[in-house]
Amino acid sequence: YSPLHGTWKRSISWFPIFQPDIPATSIALTHFDRLMRDPRWQPSVRRIIQWYCMANMLATDVAGSIVLTLTCLEMLAWLICIEDRHLVGRTRFGNMGATDRIRFLLRAMGVDPSISVSRDRERSWSMLGFVDGPDAFVKIRNRCVHPKIGGAHSIENVDMSIVIDIWALGLWYCDLALLFLLHYEGNYRRRFIDYQWDNFPVPWAM
Repeated sequence: YSPLHGTWKRSISWFPIFQPDIPATSIALTHFDRLMRDPRWQPSVRRIIQWYCMANMLATDVAGSIVLTLTCLEMLAWLICIEDRHLVGRTRFGNMGATDRIRFLLRAMGVDPSISVSRDRERSWSMLGFVDGPDAFVKIRNRCVHPKIGGAHSIENVDMSIVIDIWALGLWYCDLALLFLLHYEGNYRRRFIDYQWDNFPVPWAM
């Protein structure tokens, strides 16, 4: 149920429905409850969950959801790397660009920033000059919010299948960051690139 829509709406989830890890989920929910009861953390966590749900349900169009996803991901990166794990100084992290902040977060979680795509997508992805996952996500997000009307760098000139892939990529990063923040160490379903029913262990538990 979402207060944004007023009715239940089915959406893609990281949760392994057919083989749920009850002990790991219980631990994550305990950590979530602790954060929501802490007045220092509650406003930020509530905001992240709202943005995450809106992006996941495509409350706006795909481009708008990509923008929301990056906002959510950047806040998660700050909370995890600075406020929770104290992995880097505030000034150094604040001086990083969005791409490098996401790379830093991924490496902290044991996630390889590089991406592999299916053969039918390789040519399209290579033509856009993506270096890795964070670079691809931020570049497409920038096309959404800094349009060059009628130019080659507008979001309208990117194949919609790639835009949807990028949306899924960003939400996959958000899935992992939320689970990492909540100390979840069970299995999950990953959504990038081809959403799979198979379960995978979270990278930091391997």
